[in-house]
Amino acid sequence: MKVLKIILTIIKNFLGKKDKEYIEEAIIVEEKILRRK
Repeated sequence: MKVLKIILTIIKNFLGKKDKEYIEEAIIVEEKILRRK
């Protein structure tokens, strides 16, 4: 989980504030993947 947060933070910084919606979608997808495991 910590690794995911770090990766998402890097992605956030890379893309900037414009793409917050995309990042939120990515987080939802990650959560779905984690629930399956």
